[in-house]
Amino acid sequence: MPSTLIQLLDSLLGAYSLVLLGKAIVSWFPVNPYNPIVRFLDRLTEPVLTPVRKNVPPVAGMDLSVVLVLVVISILRNMIWSF
Repeated sequence: MPSTLIQLLDSLLGAYSLVLLGKAIVSWFPVNPYNPIVRFLDRLTEPVLTPVRKNVPPVAGMDLSVVLVLVVISILRNMIWSF
């Protein structure tokens, strides 16, 4: 793969990681679900998080789907740089 494509893919995965972190941080606070920022984060993250939530049960009542997706993204980022 050309270096530019690898950098682009890495940047997209990094940006999505930041979006996921934003989603996790927002979930810690009582926010209006109709807030445009909250809705934006939901639209970007729910298509990925929903299937993970369906297949991975909560641990001690905690939803670890964001953590799991961040781990997978980290593995993918390491894999693309190893080629």
